[in-house]
Amino acid sequence: MALKKPAVFSLLTKIQKCMALIIPNFLVRTLFASAAGKDKKLAEDTRFLNYITPIVRHCFLENTPGYMRDIALYVKWSGEMHQGIGSVKLWHGTEDNWSPLTMSTYLKNKIAGAELNAMSGLSHYSCLIEAAPKICAELAISPK
Repeated sequence: MALKKPAVFSLLTKIQKCMALIIPNFLVRTLFASAAGKDKKLAEDTRFLNYITPIVRHCFLENTPGYMRDIALYVKWSGEMHQGIGSVKLWHGTEDNWSPLTMSTYLKNKIAGAELNAMSGLSHYSCLIEAAPKICAELAISPK
């Protein structure tokens, strides 16, 4: 949508921001209505929904301009990146229907030396939940 109809994408994001302000629980339920992979199970987990709702609310209320900027840059980005990029590891659920795996595959092919960890059966948040401890372990500095 951001690529083919940027004005509609912008309007939708602004509507979601209004929903986050007024009816955040409804916004989260609406977003998760299309959940795929293991996110379907998360969408039924009250504990997860209670945890994620204030986060989603905050993101839409505080970070909407940055989100729209980043998506716009992604859909317009072309070329390869060879310099100035350190080690890049992408973690992506194979069942993510919000940010399709093709997005990470594209980045992997454009960023020299990038590594893609495609996590089978996982979607958007279920991938984050499973990948976060692994990412933190990789980032941990060994005591000397």
